[in-house]
Amino acid sequence: KASLIRDRNFHLFLFYRLCLTLAIQIQSVAVAWHVYDKTRDPLYLGYVGLAIFLPSLISALPAGRLADIYPRRSIMLLTLGVLFLGSLSLLVSTLWEGGGLLHLYLTFIVMGFARAFGNPSSSSYLPQLIQGERLSQAVALSSTTFQLATIFGPALAGLLFGWSTGHLSWVYGVSIGLFALAILSLYLLPRFPPPTHTKKLELLAGLHYVWQNKLILGAISLDLFAVLLGGAVALLPVYAREILHVGPEGLGYLRAAPAVGATAIAILLAFRPLQ
Repeated sequence: KASLIRDRNFHLFLFYRLCLTLAIQIQSVAVAWHVYDKTRDPLYLGYVGLAIFLPSLISALPAGRLADIYPRRSIMLLTLGVLFLGSLSLLVSTLWEGGGLLHLYLTFIVMGFARAFGNPSSSSYLPQLIQGERLSQAVALSSTTFQLATIFGPALAGLLFGWSTGHLSWVYGVSIGLFALAILSLYLLPRFPPPTHTKKLELLAGLHYVWQNKLILGAISLDLFAVLLGGAVALLPVYAREILHVGPEGLGYLRAAPAVGATAIAILLAFRPLQ
């Protein structure tokens, strides 16, 4: 069997995953600071989470179905293109004096739909690319890449804020470049046909299963309402500006801290699993 170390396509996939996650993390820090700096109202930070969550809720069922009907790489490229254009729209909002909150939130909604439709295809593309005994190792390396990008992405955003003396346009520009690299690497990956055995559409089957299993329903509902408006992380711009006085650079490190903690506990549980 061919080693993953020498697998060019797998390297491209990891690079795609790294660039995409870094772009999203950097952009999320910039968006949080942008909205709070513009409004000075914490409630509007919650509305950002809502603008991204509602498209995911609306698109959850059709997005998964589309991933079973059409080539997944094609869906991923299309949604990445929308994210790239959305990033350009955010960059324009920092340079256009007439750009207001309506422009920002419409952009958030469009990007929320793009992420919602792209996620099922992205998560199910790797088993098409890597099969057999190598898949478990590939999933582990892909997950590690995601976690590292989740840690370093917000911290990198903080550094960018520091280097650019707080100019949002530079931070958005870097995220645009990363989205472009993700599109390029994904374009170089092979295009696989959709699954040949596709079951009849049953949109309500999953909802019926969750409703019948109250333990799952309770766990999902708890998580849903806890993060409906973004959760505690959404309020970090308030702490960075009003309480800690560390500015956007400090916000990047604050945003990276939860991922650092999650990674530390994951490593601990790997050696000392719960009994």
